[in-house]
Amino acid sequence: MVYLKEEKFLLKHVGGTSKIGGSCHLLEYKDTRILLDMGSEYGGKPPSKKIDEQRLTEVDALIISHAHLDHCGGVPYLVRQGFSSPIYCTYPTRDLMRILLTDAMKLSGNRLYTMQEIEEIFRLTVPLHYHEPCNVGEVEFRFFNAGHILGSALTVLTLNKEKILYTGDFSPYGGNHLEGAETSCVEKPMLAVCESTYGDTRFEARRKREQKLFETLLKTLENNGIVLIPSFAVGRSQEILLMLENQWKSKKLEYPIYFCTGLARKALEVYRHHAPWMSGSIQNYLVTTRRSPFELEKIRLIERVNQINLNEPSVYVAASGMLTGGFSAYIASKIAEKKENCIIFPGYCGEGTPAKKLLDGERKVYLYDFITGGEILVNVRCRVMEINFSAHADQQGLINAIKQWRPVKTCVVHGEREAKEKLTQKIRKYTEVLSCIDGGTHEQFIKSSAEEKAVLSEAIQRKIVFHELEGIRFSLVQGAIVRDKEQLRLVTLEELNKLIKKRENREKTRGNN
Repeated sequence: MVYLKEEKFLLKHVGGTSKIGGSCHLLEYKDTRILLDMGSEYGGKPPSKKIDEQRLTEVDALIISHAHLDHCGGVPYLVRQGFSSPIYCTYPTRDLMRILLTDAMKLSGNRLYTMQEIEEIFRLTVPLHYHEPCNVGEVEFRFFNAGHILGSALTVLTLNKEKILYTGDFSPYGGNHLEGAETSCVEKPMLAVCESTYGDTRFEARRKREQKLFETLLKTLENNGIVLIPSFAVGRSQEILLMLENQWKSKKLEYPIYFCTGLARKALEVYRHHAPWMSGSIQNYLVTTRRSPFELEKIRLIERVNQINLNEPSVYVAASGMLTGGFSAYIASKIAEKKENCIIFPGYCGEGTPAKKLLDGERKVYLYDFITGGEILVNVRCRVMEINFSAHADQQGLINAIKQWRPVKTCVVHGEREAKEKLTQKIRKYTEVLSCIDGGTHEQFIKSSAEEKAVLSEAIQRKIVFHELEGIRFSLVQGAIVRDKEQLRLVTLEELNKLIKKRENREKTRGNN
């Protein structure tokens, strides 16, 4: 009797499957355990319980897709509980992660974690270039440009010649400073773990959105109003600042533009330092002018509240992006009661945040006052609108990516319920979509290529017929060996035929549904 051995891998969804925040997935293959992201949830909720339950401090490596806190904000807690394995990310992600984690710690009044824990993270960090191969135990992986923020990465992992794609957050469209995602990075992976932030949304053409933004800005400014654009300190802010800089120069406008965040200068310095990671147009600008595009002439940096002047028509690009704190919440509380002013949200706004409440029509919201440390109730009379410049794929971008990758199976993660459901409906014709919940586990088998060739060769010589049942292959002579969970059992020809017919009927039923 000939038996074709199979190896399996497990993918455990620790967090971030059905919401934005707390992204974390655990890959186990043979003796290798790799953590894909370790994000924090909005509000900075410590993931300590998850770390203990899944023994996350014992993994062989941590891969960080990009520097936004919903993908890396849980790393200090991991370190606090004894994690000492390598942390892999790109060079820009390493530098942006340092300033974002430090800023979050300071905004919390040093309640979240300590500077010592942050420094330990960067002692463990191993930065990589795009396309650079790296091995962790039995797994090889490479990073590819994800087009989301500077240094963001699609991660392609290879397990015995089979591929797994982890998207993190990605955008295929590119913009003023980043190229679109390298969606050609992989073909026919056995599994794709794909984000779905905008799985229910289709973006307008970029030119229309830019035109709408500048028409709104000029109308508000000409009526002596103030415009607030709440934006993430890293990623969207830089894209918007470049748009404003170019428009102000081309139209010779003199209205002041302010970039407000405690890490404004540090963030722009990281962008200047890593300019070679940006788009071709940025590279051309560097060559022809010998200047960084982020040496912005029309943008004034604000890093302290006492620098803010709300007595003149002006534009403020300020963190945080969802009005959960920082300069944006402070400015909103000061300008929201005047009808001539305007708040424009340029990206994703999570459920329950002040930003989402305003977009849903509420006109009385509590905003955090980082001066007093308390909350104040604000009556909102100004104009509130959304003009989306988010660096995520929209529904069509996600569908196109899945069609290009053609994964055998797909886990749809990192999205609210409606976004996940609508995307799942759209991509079922291209891939088998697996049900994903926090705490859930997927098990999949991989055959050893060398062993498969040897066994198939022997099978041809001996005219052995192979069958497949529940993803397990076996050979038939007088009977068959079947793996049932972790046990092997011998079945007769009659039992085998019943099992095969049962599976075929199930497949027909699934196909009809």
